[in-house]
Amino acid sequence: MFHKTRIEALINQAIWSTLGAVIKHEKLFPLQDSTFVFSDTAQSLGVMGEMGFYKGGALPVSYNTDFNMQTDESFSRIFFHGIAAPLVMKSKEVTDSQYLKYGPIMVDMDFTDMEIRYPELFERYGARVHFDDNQMVFL
Repeated sequence: MFHKTRIEALINQAIWSTLGAVIKHEKLFPLQDSTFVFSDTAQSLGVMGEMGFYKGGALPVSYNTDFNMQTDESFSRIFFHGIAAPLVMKSKEVTDSQYLKYGPIMVDMDFTDMEIRYPELFERYGARVHFDDNQMVFL
């Protein structure tokens, strides 16, 4: 008997396979793909300007001018203003009260329930980060 996750995986695979076939159907979506090479740098910059490919246009102005992955500020930006923002939680809602002393905000990246190919060779993975009220790493 299949586990529920295996059945879900098979259903997802069927959906994506069908969707891929529909998107690649040449009658439904006739694509005329080709490459283009600019004659010089000035031409490429002109086209990019016309399309708005400049900072403040289609390309956003980055607030990360010193994003170095070494300072607490840079680390904090990943979690509060970057790709890890969906993982941020209030500590009191998701953890034991004994951990509240580490800060009111927490990111728990717990992968301990994932299957491991060779459990006798590899350890389970996970990490928990706590932040203070100023969104800085709790030390």
